[in-house]
Amino acid sequence: MSSSVDKGQLEVGARTGKLADYYEGNYSQASYKVLKPAELTRYTQEKLTLMRNEVFARYGYTFSKNEKLRLYFTKKEWYQAEKVSLDLVLTPIEKKNLLTIQSGEAQATLAK
Repeated sequence: MSSSVDKGQLEVGARTGKLADYYEGNYSQASYKVLKPAELTRYTQEKLTLMRNEVFARYGYTFSKNEKLRLYFTKKEWYQAEKVSLDLVLTPIEKKNLLTIQSGEAQATLAK
């Protein structure tokens, strides 16, 4: 059996699909694509905060110290809160993007 997977697609077993469809949430690109600082300038500080925390939410982070984020993600159908060590599950792309997003948040805050 021969199959072909195009660039930007993911093969899981016999099923193929776009990476964007594999990750849940509004900012799925933060988990599969290295983000450039220039790409983030169109987002507000609030949206960047959601983008950064959505990465954690996909792994079940509980947001026990931030009620606003806990309530926001609890409303998402895909979110399942569970205790998890994020250092063990975050991918290199996600770790890089988290730093880039944090920098974008700081710049957006200064621009206010």
